[in-house]
Amino acid sequence: MGILGAWRGTLIVNWRRPAMSGTGLRGGHLTAGTAPNENEPMENLIFRSLVRFSGELERLASLPEQRYNRKTFPTVGQYDWLAGQVLYALIRQTRPRTIVEFSTSSGYSTTFSALALQANGAGRIHTVDIDLRAQEAARRWISACGLVDQVVFHHGDCRRIVPGLVGRGIDLLFVDSLHSFDMAEWYLTRVVPRLEGDALVHIHDVMPLEARVRIHGGPPFQSARSAARSNILQRAKSIVWLLAHGKAGSLWPASPARELLPLHKLQCFQPASSGELPTIDGNYFEEAVLIREVVREGSPRDFVYLHRLLPYLAQYEPQRFAHQDEIQRTDSRAAALEWNDCLWCRAQKLQELVAHKRIRAIRRALEHQFDPSA
Repeated sequence: MGILGAWRGTLIVNWRRPAMSGTGLRGGHLTAGTAPNENEPMENLIFRSLVRFSGELERLASLPEQRYNRKTFPTVGQYDWLAGQVLYALIRQTRPRTIVEFSTSSGYSTTFSALALQANGAGRIHTVDIDLRAQEAARRWISACGLVDQVVFHHGDCRRIVPGLVGRGIDLLFVDSLHSFDMAEWYLTRVVPRLEGDALVHIHDVMPLEARVRIHGGPPFQSARSAARSNILQRAKSIVWLLAHGKAGSLWPASPARELLPLHKLQCFQPASSGELPTIDGNYFEEAVLIREVVREGSPRDFVYLHRLLPYLAQYEPQRFAHQDEIQRTDSRAAALEWNDCLWCRAQKLQELVAHKRIRAIRRALEHQFDPSA
């Protein structure tokens, strides 16, 4: 079935969430027709956008059905079903003129954005990637979807290309690139301060502190019966996981790829009850822990981890395609779980935190904390 093929049904939109003052909720129900407000909490904007455009979301389901078709999407990546629905709905709601995305990869998440722009009848997404092979695959896919008028491809290092795009004005910044300290520090200090305050910012592969998740064959490398694996066995499992995911900078896990934290330094949470397994909070990238520290003092309504909203958005079937997850992410009971590891905020809120924090000092503290030789 085509991307814009027949609808498969109508989603229920009468969701309920505890009423909170000042959020635009009325008796626990969100009114989809509330007028745009740049001071509206990001959390509220997400809920309102999903309600308003819920009737269009089902047609997107053919995307995750093809997510692991390596002929179409040759690069390994993960953008979850609920995350795609939220991205689409927010673009439909806010009608951005210009979206800047780094990086393109095979164009999977790009497609959600382009479809929303096409439905809006205006706007373009400028997508940047240094991987020419992946971007060529994305070009072919975008062309096959009839979305060439919505997407502008830029090949090269985003640190050279994005500054020029920022000067033209950006309404939505979509970040999903190299997850290193260097990259995160660059866009926090060189890109975010130049955005208009009402622009939206999306950062992928970031989870809240309270998350408790697992990856099959990956961190934590512990089973319920052996909470204290031998150091040799844990290192061996680390090597296997790094190699399987194309992340091994060397065959020794104490020297991981530059975006991965040393796996043996990740905090492991022991089972809270029988039948559960050890977990981590899902943040095993350098960028993730840096972003987490920067936004720690921000309001959860302004800095929205999509993972936190899973209990409130069950009607949008966030785990509908979890069984297809090739990297086999699970919860503490080994049940398939799409993490929906995205952070959404407005540029102004992020700018306020960045302006009052010493990003380099935070980075240095984290580098010391995760020093593999310490």
